[in-house]
Amino acid sequence: MRTQGGFASATARDTSTTRRGLRAATITLAAAAMLLPMTVVVEAAAPCPAGLTPETSRPIPVRTSATNFSVRVHSVSPVTSPWDIVTGPDGNLWVSGSSSRIARVTTSGTATTFDMRVRELVLSPGSDGNIWYGAANQFGRVKPATGKVTARFGFVGNPNDMTLGPDGNIWYANNPSEFGLPGTDAVGRISPTGQIDHFGPVSYAPFFVSPGPDGNIWFTSKNGGGILGCVTPFGEITEYDPPGFGAPEGITKGPDGAIWITERGADRIARVTPAGSYRAYALPQEFEEPIAIEAGADGNLYFTLFGCFCPEILTNVVGRLTPDGILTEFMLPDQLNPLAVVAGPDEKMWFTAPATASVFVLEDFEPCTITGTDRDDLLIGTPGRDVICGRAGDDVIDGLGGDDVLIGGIGSDTVDYSSSPSAVTVDIGSQTAAGNGNDQIPSMENVIGSAFGDSIVGTARSRSLSGGAGDDQILSPGFGSTAVYGGAGNDTLEGGGSLFSGGDGNDILFGSPQFMDGGNGDDILKIFSEIGCAPSGGCRAAEQLIGEAMITGGPGHDAYDASNIGVGLSVDLATGEVFACLSEPEPGFCEMAISFGIGEIEVVIGTAFDDVITGDDLNNHLLGEAGDDTLDGRGGVDTLDGGLGTDQCTNGETVSGCET
Repeated sequence: MRTQGGFASATARDTSTTRRGLRAATITLAAAAMLLPMTVVVEAAAPCPAGLTPETSRPIPVRTSATNFSVRVHSVSPVTSPWDIVTGPDGNLWVSGSSSRIARVTTSGTATTFDMRVRELVLSPGSDGNIWYGAANQFGRVKPATGKVTARFGFVGNPNDMTLGPDGNIWYANNPSEFGLPGTDAVGRISPTGQIDHFGPVSYAPFFVSPGPDGNIWFTSKNGGGILGCVTPFGEITEYDPPGFGAPEGITKGPDGAIWITERGADRIARVTPAGSYRAYALPQEFEEPIAIEAGADGNLYFTLFGCFCPEILTNVVGRLTPDGILTEFMLPDQLNPLAVVAGPDEKMWFTAPATASVFVLEDFEPCTITGTDRDDLLIGTPGRDVICGRAGDDVIDGLGGDDVLIGGIGSDTVDYSSSPSAVTVDIGSQTAAGNGNDQIPSMENVIGSAFGDSIVGTARSRSLSGGAGDDQILSPGFGSTAVYGGAGNDTLEGGGSLFSGGDGNDILFGSPQFMDGGNGDDILKIFSEIGCAPSGGCRAAEQLIGEAMITGGPGHDAYDASNIGVGLSVDLATGEVFACLSEPEPGFCEMAISFGIGEIEVVIGTAFDDVITGDDLNNHLLGEAGDDTLDGRGGVDTLDGGLGTDQCTNGETVSGCET
């Protein structure tokens, strides 16, 4: 047997099992003799419950928003897509992901990475003081001080999750079928000396495992409607059908002597006692697909969400649930989207953020100095530092001066800088605002700017972004119900939403809202799509952005600028229609088209392709740009400029760049 840098081969004989009944079936298995010697320490454990006894599923009785926390983020690159995090026996955190590297992270955030020479790893602390990894067909033992692999053990399978059991062995969810690999779906066990046993097969591929409060190992599977399973130290497996096809996924030993699971398929958190009593808590509608769950040192449960990345669904949030069902949400900065969670050696909750190759930890702020109610509140701070906590309701919060912490809480909350004596820079996604002090603004959705030239960035959950007076720049990255108001001044509005309103002044509106209104002044209006992207890089399917749009210039001399569009357009100011054929497989047959309404526009700037632009009875200025364009001024005193290409111009009083 080779241990230093080599493989110690081990095989297991998995005996067949009978299909579980509707409530439970007990499977007694004899694990095969292994090639490696070992001593398995079998702790006294209670029998697995014979079945589940459902209590009435209940909604979350109380829901609040966290009011006194901060987020500290640390990169673990080159670990990619970090999906597992554990607390090691050395007092550090250990992180793995899709790459071959694992990271050792101190509680201060210093990360050191080590190459395991095998990809897609899961981790567990060992009872021997080492860190253990699992990958397809291989386990490894790692010395924490050096990050060196001191032994590798081969087997046939693929561990999806690993945990240290009460017997001193590492238990794992072996699910090779999920990834099309050889092996048997089973619950496995590896001893500190590398002896491997498999108990199974189980009915569906196991996903996650956890030690239970009863001395047994518990596991979940989300497949086939989902099962919850219990394995005794002797290899006896009992499987259960949680009510309602909940598709259990995350699992942890709770602080209350019960097992807690996330039911991703039913949007619930469930509690199972060692006696089999089952109670589910239905999450609020916007909490979709809970995944990981972990007990914290504070006696609560923390969980993460998968969600659909829709504006109405929370994904960038951590949930905390007390054992009696009180839910607290922690709204996070954009792009973190947490996955795995663990209670760290510092008794704080640590999370992986796969999208940013990082980990982060929740930490405390000082207590609230001003606290709202569960209704819609107007909360105003002092010129100094305030910690204002809105709680529930659609609150409006003005911190006045000072470096404030303004926490909206539950609801659609607005941070108000209309009283600011200077311009502000507000970023809802990063939860920061500067200009009238350096503020932190977690759990905020909406913004009211100052009377000066502000820079405002919203999120997909924003309902209203208002610049106020001054020459403002406002970016709305969402494609939902956000309304953007420029207010007085020469404003630039960009992005998506339900409404762009320029207000007074000469504004530039560039985006994909359902309705675009330039307001008073000489405005420029542009729509972007897959065939014409925004400068910030916002590109989406054309039919999503343009299909129901309506743009109107309002009073003033306003321009519709189509120069960013990648196909020729037909624009008719008299009928108020813009049309483009995206796919014309043969002349005269348009397979895919887009169209939208247009009104109160005096100037049209065409594309670089062949356009047909027709004015109305007012005084129009039509510019064909490149391409072979057809321009018709119709009534009024019109200026026609064909631009490059071979252009045809009619009914124009001032004509240039036209060949006929």
